[in-house]
Amino acid sequence: MRPKQSGSGLIEVLVAVVVLSVGLLSMLWAQTKSMGYQRTAEFRNMAAQIATEYADRMRANVAGADHYLSSYRYDPTQGFSRPNSGEKCHTATEVCSAAEMAESDQYDLRVMARNSMPGGDVLVTRGQNSGYDIWVVWIQPNVPGLDDPALSSAVFCPDDLKRDKHKPQCLQLGVSL
Repeated sequence: MRPKQSGSGLIEVLVAVVVLSVGLLSMLWAQTKSMGYQRTAEFRNMAAQIATEYADRMRANVAGADHYLSSYRYDPTQGFSRPNSGEKCHTATEVCSAAEMAESDQYDLRVMARNSMPGGDVLVTRGQNSGYDIWVVWIQPNVPGLDDPALSSAVFCPDDLKRDKHKPQCLQLGVSL
């Protein structure tokens, strides 16, 4: 004769499956967050490289420093038009003015930012103590794990960009020439 089973074995299996499911979901959540932090770090690293390159070009063209100041607004939906006068700055046979060099550098680095980051752009404003502030801006993609406000660098944006409808992320580099 077989003893009666009360079903406790089935309940134990069910509890084990629930505990295992919670553990796997927690691991999946942690992996998603990790990927989000990694992607954010990649964008910030690229922004730092672009800002540094921009600062180096400004230091190489001190006479044209004021021509690096941005005369445009941030709009990730617009493309950039190649400057008319900056073409000759990239040849060894032509000489260009400091303003033309600044215009050419500005175009090159804006294109680099746009090609490297979603909605990427570079803005230069007048900083404190006769310096300049280089702002690299981009749009954080809407990817799970990247929507965490703790990952946002929008709080570091200038006031006019904080109110921008595109909600960009920002990295600032102050430069003294």
